[in-house]
Amino acid sequence: MNTELATKQDLNVVSDKSAPVTPMALIEVAMQQNADVDRLEKLWELQQKYEQAEARKAYVAAMADFRERCPTINKDSTVDYTSSKGRTNYKHASLAGALAQIKQLESECGLSHSWRTTQNNKVVEVTCVVTHNLGHSESTTLIGEPDPSGGKNAIQAIGSSVTYLQRYTLFALLGLASSEDDIDGNTDALDLNEVISLFEGAETLAKLDSLANHAAKLPNDDKKAAKSAYLKRKEELKGELK
Repeated sequence: MNTELATKQDLNVVSDKSAPVTPMALIEVAMQQNADVDRLEKLWELQQKYEQAEARKAYVAAMADFRERCPTINKDSTVDYTSSKGRTNYKHASLAGALAQIKQLESECGLSHSWRTTQNNKVVEVTCVVTHNLGHSESTTLIGEPDPSGGKNAIQAIGSSVTYLQRYTLFALLGLASSEDDIDGNTDALDLNEVISLFEGAETLAKLDSLANHAAKLPNDDKKAAKSAYLKRKEELKGELK
């Protein structure tokens, strides 16, 4: 019996059942027919691809559900210090505060997150990974130098940057938005990484356009990178509408 004929017979067998035809169903039929190892391996590869596709679809659906239900993140932390450049004073959403607001909803949607952190040549790199319980995961990475502002020592400077990058990679990947009405008048508080994170987290073209003014307030050296991130996200959103 050739493979094509056997496959047709497999389909005839499982097509009478109410459950959808899956590669695993074909594997079960093939085993009942004492199929050779080569054919079983091909069916198993097909099953793995099927599971990966189903896991990705479940991830996309879970993210859509999460973003629809997720509240605006409250800015619960204040930064206030004076340096040679003057006073810095603004409010932001702390990582702990954000996690407290989203952890229950994350669990309900079958999502979890983790971070990978490395340091090389004084540059801190943080990667956030969001995983669905069926196995599909996606990640985003940000890098930055240790943050010595506010009189931090060397270890504190690294820790501050790690927390900062963890917060913004999580916000970018989950599409979180924090309230924007309590920056205390300090519109210069957003730096390049923050602006890029806002662009990456924009869920609609309208939201992306509403954030564009943040790029205009960056130093000239950073505007090109911000514009590139803006245009990239704009093309991604246009592609989702097709």
